[in-house]
Amino acid sequence: MFPRAPPSRLEFAERLRPIGTLQVPACFGPAPTMPTTAGAEAIVKPRGNWPYPFGVAMLESEIHSLTVAQVSEALRTHFKYGPHQIDALVATNLALYYRQDDPRSKVVPDLLVAFKVARARRSSYMIWEEGKPPDFVLEVTSPSTHRRDQTFKLRLYAAIGVQEYWLFDPSGKHLEPSLKAYRLEGASYRALEPTAFGTDEALLSDVLGVYVQATGSSLHLRDREGGLSLSGNEEAERRYQQERLFRREAEAGKEAEARARREAEAGKEAEARARREAQAGKEAEAQARREAQAGWEAEVQARREAQAGWEAEVQARREAEAGKEAEAQARREVQAGWEAEAQARREADVRLRRSERRISELEAQLKASPNDFPSPND
Repeated sequence: MFPRAPPSRLEFAERLRPIGTLQVPACFGPAPTMPTTAGAEAIVKPRGNWPYPFGVAMLESEIHSLTVAQVSEALRTHFKYGPHQIDALVATNLALYYRQDDPRSKVVPDLLVAFKVARARRSSYMIWEEGKPPDFVLEVTSPSTHRRDQTFKLRLYAAIGVQEYWLFDPSGKHLEPSLKAYRLEGASYRALEPTAFGTDEALLSDVLGVYVQATGSSLHLRDREGGLSLSGNEEAERRYQQERLFRREAEAGKEAEARARREAEAGKEAEARARREAQAGKEAEAQARREAQAGWEAEVQARREAQAGWEAEVQARREAEAGKEAEAQARREVQAGWEAEAQARREADVRLRRSERRISELEAQLKASPNDFPSPND
């Protein structure tokens, strides 16, 4: 796009002779109007190897300067005394170099903010040395810069990774509305919409943590947490610190009151819990007593049942002894019966033998003298 080595002052003045505007690629939007060769060598004042952007130093209006100074001081106050006390670089009109091998690849934002970089004094901001692009850029537009601010710089800041890009027109003639804000999403910017702020509306910068309102030719900044007004003058800074201190003390008081309420609630809850535990202890004690009484009664009943069982066992043993005695008696009686039966059989056998002998004797007598016995028919 550009030659790698910067041109000399005479070469640059020679290039300006035939044309009145600098030719820039169309993708970057309209090119700014440049002076002709008359006095060009006196205007171009390169600083070492790093010339002014496009070879000229542009003058600022008083309103432009006051706006940039007011916003920069307000942001320094916000970062220094705000609730988070952020370490940030807030710089105005600092040359921003975005291509290492081309010294002319730079812009000079009216205001830039970068986090997590050294706050040491610097004459320029080189992205490859800082390790990151700025996080926020503000351009205060003018009749000669508003088109470039809305085209070339809009694409450039998105390409190098600036998270938020804001534009403000103090005159209200070149921007509608006079304050615009863009947030980087992917590789391009998305325009931010106003959000409700009290009874009014304001644009919210997530990067800076502030609300911004445009009133005429001025910008009013308020912090995100408490809505405290931010200003750059010493008296306003003192009031801001006092108000911040009062607000912190009030918040600490509220927090202490809330903590006391929480502790009181915790005490009440602990007392109620202690009461519940005491009641539960009483109920557990009563239940233990009932269970002990039931256990004692069960033990007494078990002893009674054991006594009854022992007595039943003794009775059973007695009955078993009686049964054994009865069985022995029965066996004796059976034995006696057997013996009596045997005796009866023996006696019967004796009588039978006697009867048989008698019969034999009678038969013998009958055979010997039959006339001595009468006939059964007689």
